[in-house]
Amino acid sequence: MFDFGWQEFMVVAFVLVLVVGPKDLPRAFKGFTKAVGKMRGMAQEFRNSLMEAADQEELREVKQAIADTKDDLMAATKDPLEQIKVAQSSFEESVAEAKRNAPETTAKPTVKPKPKKTPKKTPPKTNKKKT
Repeated sequence: MFDFGWQEFMVVAFVLVLVVGPKDLPRAFKGFTKAVGKMRGMAQEFRNSLMEAADQEELREVKQAIADTKDDLMAATKDPLEQIKVAQSSFEESVAEAKRNAPETTAKPTVKPKPKKTPKKTPPKTNKKKT
């Protein structure tokens, strides 16, 4: 992160021993690590809140996309159903009108049936031998 080598760490350790003193150095490290821990906790909390907000926004977008798709599908399927209902009602009206206007079917047929052919009767053959 900071790109420190072993030489830089030695310089920082030497300065800390001179400034803080060897007696108070453990307390200073403890306070420093607590402060770093708190900063990391706050950073994680901030990251989590940003992720939660992003998830909520994504969820809103997904819900909106689903609602839009549902509306489009309902509109697309509603029109054909209405057209089918209109066609069915006009068909039913046509059938009812045809039934009203149809002539009675008790009249005799106009086509004469062909007479049936009867086969000619031939006398049965006998098996008599002529002598």
